[in-house]
Amino acid sequence: MATYLMKFVKNFASETFALRQLLKKEVDWFWDKNTQKEYEKLKNLLMNAPVLQYFDIHQPIVVSVDASSYGLGAMLIQNNGVVAYSSASLNELQRVRYAQIEKELLACVYGLEKFHHFVYGNKITIHSDHKPLVNLIKKPYESMSPRLVRMLLRIQRYDIEIVYVPGKDLVVADALSRAPNVNQFVNTDDVDQSLPAICSLVNATPNKLEEVKEKTATDRSLIKLKQYIVDGWPVDKSHVDVDLREFWHCRDELHILDGCILRGSRLVLPSECRADALKKLHDGHFGLVSCKKRAREVMYWPSLNSDIDNFVKCCHLCQKYSTANQHEPIVSRDIPDRPWSTLGMDFFKLYGKDYLLVIDYYSKYVELDVMHLMTARSLINHLQTMFARHGLPDEIVSDSGPPFDSAEFHQYLKEFDVKHSPSSPRYPRSNGEAERAIQTIKNSLRKTLEEGKNMNTTLMNYRATPKYDLPSPAELLMGRKIRTGLPTHPLVLKPNHVHQNVDKIFVNRKYVQEKYGNCKTKPLPDLPVGRKVWFKIDPNDKDWKVGVILSADYKLRRYEIKGSSSRVYIRNRVHIKPYVDSEQVTNRMTYQSVSVEDYGDLIPDIQTEQLLAEPTSLRIPITHPVTPVRTVTPVRTVTPVRSVTPVRLGTPVRPVTPVRSVTPVRSFTPVR
Repeated sequence: MATYLMKFVKNFASETFALRQLLKKEVDWFWDKNTQKEYEKLKNLLMNAPVLQYFDIHQPIVVSVDASSYGLGAMLIQNNGVVAYSSASLNELQRVRYAQIEKELLACVYGLEKFHHFVYGNKITIHSDHKPLVNLIKKPYESMSPRLVRMLLRIQRYDIEIVYVPGKDLVVADALSRAPNVNQFVNTDDVDQSLPAICSLVNATPNKLEEVKEKTATDRSLIKLKQYIVDGWPVDKSHVDVDLREFWHCRDELHILDGCILRGSRLVLPSECRADALKKLHDGHFGLVSCKKRAREVMYWPSLNSDIDNFVKCCHLCQKYSTANQHEPIVSRDIPDRPWSTLGMDFFKLYGKDYLLVIDYYSKYVELDVMHLMTARSLINHLQTMFARHGLPDEIVSDSGPPFDSAEFHQYLKEFDVKHSPSSPRYPRSNGEAERAIQTIKNSLRKTLEEGKNMNTTLMNYRATPKYDLPSPAELLMGRKIRTGLPTHPLVLKPNHVHQNVDKIFVNRKYVQEKYGNCKTKPLPDLPVGRKVWFKIDPNDKDWKVGVILSADYKLRRYEIKGSSSRVYIRNRVHIKPYVDSEQVTNRMTYQSVSVEDYGDLIPDIQTEQLLAEPTSLRIPITHPVTPVRTVTPVRTVTPVRSVTPVRLGTPVRPVTPVRSVTPVRSFTPVR
């Protein structure tokens, strides 16, 4: 401290010769009357002119402050010259219950109020070696402890700018705080007034708060956290205990009140209280956003958001009545290279009659027959007539319902080497060509029949009408236009090669369909065989059922699922959700999930091992290989901490050079 002010002391070297000799390593410590006399003389030199100077209202004002574990120090400076010193001791409450940031802010309060007659109404620069104070005055009050808020309100009348100064350069204020005036204290009655409002702040009963207080006192992590709050945090995050580093970003907002740790007005819960808090938080079975908003008002722990995510995802009832999946991107089939190669077919009913519709994927040519019997034999007879006209196709796409799922129909296709590609049940989009053709033909046929005409009128006009920028279906299939009731010159009806540019048009149409059809879609991850899942028997059902995946076709998104009644269903991926339980969720908390135990009577009695072990005659094997699901480990991105420029409240941020490393200050032993 004396060396810091040496330029203001005349003949400083000779006046302090005996004292400086005691600082040498090879000299034995010996304090006699002459040394004491020289020490007293040096004190008088520091406390009188020319060291102390008169206050000049036209010069910049600096208040240098510091706080130790038991005292406060403040110094009024102008042009590096000392105007006044002051120090005060901390009382028992301030020493034990104040966090280090609260002690440092109290030093600012003490310095400003002590030198009030000098600084009030002027612009003041405060030098402090506690860097968090720089940003503290810019934070909203609701994120701070009530004690910090009240201190800031006490100094709100001053025009201040807090500047960070490394501890090695804050010598005088540090020395004053380590040798405080034992007869002077800071009145903090307004800051430390009783806060019964803690119950309302955290929306908890006194009994519940008492339980939290007891659990906090026995929680090993929170015991260490209390020590950091009271004694101060290390300068570098790497020096903090590993289990407490997640509190680093909010260390300046933490404080202790009535044995509980709070972040602002939010209660920091010990690990033993978190499971019960999550259960009560989700009592109304509201969604993630609502639960998080409610939790952020009253409680806190580092993994709060992820724990709420996991807890809500594990809730059995929330999974059972969750919303439907978003549609997935379109899976377009390969474009056929010739007409009548790939056919789509389906049934529809109109005016009490059943119709069979067959559409060519290449030409969009439609065949339509009335089905008098919905049997496999009747279906085969109609197909034989069509195949006699146009030939055998390579592939047939249909749903999995009767009679397409009959053994007789499969045997017929196998006999003529025709591939059968069944679409996913209850998912019309997987057979989109046939479904779209039914919509068009059914709408036109209804009007034609009402006019008293037959269905052949509809078919002829449909086949002769060009689609989009393509030739008509009849022209694509037969290579010529067909004659209709419209006046037509014979030259137009001659055969024509129309397939030259068709492939390019098909590719362009496929691109446009996928571009606009996938705007509001979301790909869903593949689910492995043996995975327990939720699925919908009927897409219109409000609730989901529990089952296990038996086989999967990932290309067509078709899954074979065994339900709780041992019946096997084939469903598209959009009608399936993964079943989430506490064992499948990576959770850093040490709580046991209460979702299954609390609602166990509502969960079907179904076990994955039992379902896979039970034989079934309904299984339809799916031969596509199963892609193994990789486990991805989430990586947290660490943002490097930038040095923060001290900024006055209300002024724009200015860039500043990084702060140099701080060397520890040697302890100062007060001398009587």
